[in-house]
Amino acid sequence: MNYLMIAAHMASDDGRWRRLAKLSADHGMLRQAIYCLTKLLARARGDLDAQWDRAVLYAQVGEPRQALRGFQRLARARPGDGGVAKWVARTQHALRDPGAAAATLEALLRDHAASADLTHVNMLAELRLAAGDAAAARDLVASARARWASGGALPADLEVKAAAAAAATGDVDGAEALLDACLATADAPADLLEAGADVLADAGRPGAAAAFYVRAAAQTPPDAPGGASL
Repeated sequence: MNYLMIAAHMASDDGRWRRLAKLSADHGMLRQAIYCLTKLLARARGDLDAQWDRAVLYAQVGEPRQALRGFQRLARARPGDGGVAKWVARTQHALRDPGAAAATLEALLRDHAASADLTHVNMLAELRLAAGDAAAARDLVASARARWASGGALPADLEVKAAAAAAATGDVDGAEALLDACLATADAPADLLEAGADVLADAGRPGAAAAFYVRAAAQTPPDAPGGASL
């Protein structure tokens, strides 16, 4: 690897830096990969693929501020790119700016609806619930249901958020009905069962919550984090 680094410096070849960045990342040498991509971008600032790779690597090594700068540059170069918007929102949230993350997702859903998907909706619903704006979360999920599910069922994790929003806005019966429907299958994930149970417990339905907690516990191995132990 050291030989390749020396060769890349001597040759000043964009292709060498790109290959060395990939090789470094493949071997877990993420900071060296960032270095290689930075060398490449010094010569080819408009290389959007290299900008993307470096921004992702910055996020992976725990430097969200550097990652955010990279993703925001990509957002300016690729307005309406749904994948870039997800990463911008994630890094803004990592920097403890949930308001900015929500604004990023709202802008995509409003201005570039064709590029949005249910992942954006799920992220924004979670942010709205965390901010205590259950009515906004409820309306968001209702709009998504009409657009992506023709009024029918959404993915279970989003239905659990819909139930949380319903309960927080006073419709506890509706919340319970949503949870009963989306978590009815025997293979419903334990984390969603627990989340649904929390919604019902917080809404004053301890009996219904207990049923979900019992099902979640039955799926959790005793040696798993949070599992039963002596």
